[in-house]
Amino acid sequence: MKSRRTVLRTVGVAGVVGLAGCGGEDTTEAEETPTDGGGGSDETPTEDGSGSDETPTEDNGASGNWRATHADARHSSANTASNGPTSADSAETLYEPDGLVDLQSPPLVEDGQKFVLSNKKLFSVSASGELSWAFGIGGYVSPNDPMPAVRDGTVYVPVASTLAAVSGGERDWAASFEHSVEYSPVTTEDAVYVSTRSEILSYAHDGTEQWSLSLDHDPGSPAIVGSTLYYFSTDPHQQSELYARDTSDGSLRWSEPVDTLSERVVIADGTVYAVKSSRDATKLVALSGADGSVEWESPSITESVIGPLEVAVAGDSVYLTTMNKLRAYSTEDGSPQWDGPYVGTGTNVFDPRVDSNSVYLFDGSAAVAVDRSTGDQRWSVPLGDGGALGYKGLSVADDSVYVTIQDEVLTVA
Repeated sequence: MKSRRTVLRTVGVAGVVGLAGCGGEDTTEAEETPTDGGGGSDETPTEDGSGSDETPTEDNGASGNWRATHADARHSSANTASNGPTSADSAETLYEPDGLVDLQSPPLVEDGQKFVLSNKKLFSVSASGELSWAFGIGGYVSPNDPMPAVRDGTVYVPVASTLAAVSGGERDWAASFEHSVEYSPVTTEDAVYVSTRSEILSYAHDGTEQWSLSLDHDPGSPAIVGSTLYYFSTDPHQQSELYARDTSDGSLRWSEPVDTLSERVVIADGTVYAVKSSRDATKLVALSGADGSVEWESPSITESVIGPLEVAVAGDSVYLTTMNKLRAYSTEDGSPQWDGPYVGTGTNVFDPRVDSNSVYLFDGSAAVAVDRSTGDQRWSVPLGDGGALGYKGLSVADDSVYVTIQDEVLTVA
């Protein structure tokens, strides 16, 4: 049975209108009949709909965009259109909100504009660091909550059981759900996808519901490539499966049992990358985007890990952090390319981020850049007072590195 979803289409007031709307606003029940379209593409699709590798040109400007926490709809955590600094010695403040503000998200970047979410507001900041607008989200966001995504100047913000589309500091529309939105939305050129623990929904950018899918399993965070939506079922007491569905209507193309710790699908050049673990070892696994079959498994990783681990992929390398190393593997066959020392915080392993030059990490007190080809450290820039600084994420775009800490957005240069 479909849950009741309400779409609100309103013109809000910047900084004061929350996601759920105000009394007296019109409400319109969303379309329940699936429609054609809504697939959208973040890259040039191949015959199996899995898309080409690297960062697609249609999704980026001259130096690229970073539209979601993990960069794009493929969750690649990479933006090879951006050429970040090969040497750096300082982190400068790009934007610092007034008052006591607890920032929560890494900077999203589109056409030079930066978008960052606090526990209560969404901020839009120009390339020069000036505040363009602020929007009160009408709820409270904590560090473990799903983060927003942006497409064509509209930011899609999940809070509790609501998703709002915010543009120019005003709410364009909002949709409410029976269950909480558990994962960050995924945007493509034609659609935005939302997942709860038992449902996936597709919306056109004007707020029209295109289709919804009720599930008997948790879909985690889907990835979109061409006309295919991929996700892992993540129920802890069941065999995990990799699912492939048609983006036009949500219909099942195929599913395949897999052995993985990964919650998030990462896909590039027709291959899905995941991490699996046994009692004795952890391995990186490559799965076919055409049918879910295993293409290769890396040699066993025997040092301590904290799962689930996520990966970044760009070009001919896939990158993975463990408790004390950053590792690079060949996308061709999973053979190790290099590994380098990496000191984690002891309780968290932070996902790597990649541009054309470097792999970037946070080591508990500093932003660190590592040469993509060799694994050698390029630079390390302290960000604040160690564990007290409240690191919230890193993104690469505009040939720059942007970092959110608890109370400001920094540019590393």
